Amino acid sequence: ILKMRPVSYLYKKGYSSDQSEQLGFTAEEIDKIDSRLVEYDENNEPYGLKYALFPVKIISAIKEQQNQINELKKEIQELKKKR
Repeated sequence: ILKMRPVSYLYKKGYSSDQSEQLGFTAEEIDKIDSRLVEYDENNEPYGLKYALFPVKIISAIKEQQNQINELKKEIQELKKKR
């Protein structure tokens, strides 16, 4: 998750009639992080993202972070008891 870099971009001409600034991630960068989140073209080049899968990745990261927080809380409590 920490390696994901939000960017602003415009769609390539012919890809979409919407030429307003978009916010998201680049398929090329996400491909280096987790290829399961990427859609590929006929040449096996990254061209899009499976944004519907992003919440799964985020929830996993939140759970991992919460486990770390809980462990740190336990350590703090143990240190306070030793005073």
